[in-house]
Parts: sequence; C-alpha cells; structure tokens
Amino acid sequence: MASVSSPAPLATLALRVPRQQIGFLRFILEGYDNMALMTTVDPQRGWVLIHYPPSFHDDLTAILEGMELLAPSTHEH
Repeated sequence: MASVSSPAPLATLALRVPRQQIGFLRFILEGYDNMALMTTVDPQRGWVLIHYPPSFHDDLTAILEGMELLAPSTHEH
C-alpha cells in the first residue's frame, strides 16, 4: 500500500484591503500559479485571509508591497 503524506501546513495572513481591490487581488494571486488561497471574511470591510505555503512568504510579501497593500519590510533576510 502506498503511503500518503500529509500536506505541509499553510501560513495565514489577515489583511484589510480596499473593497474594490478584493477581486483584483484574488486574480493576481491565482495568476501566480495559485501561490496562495484567499478567503474573503468580510467584503464590506475588506477583510481577507490569505493562506500560503511558508516557502512563498517572500514572494507574497513582495506582491502585496508592490500593490501597496502591505507596508514595506524593514528587515533583511
């Protein structure tokens, strides 16, 4: 019998975005080969949860910073 490995845990980022950018953000994340899954928690207030593999943290941060949805990081990796 083949062994089945459990999926790696996902990191989660709670973020508030302008309501009119929720669909665009989802489109961008899906366009990056589904690097993250986004769930809209409260569309009226713009609250979303972004679930992503920890290995994509830097890429996701760069995208969100580029969209001005996340303050630029001040720390070095």
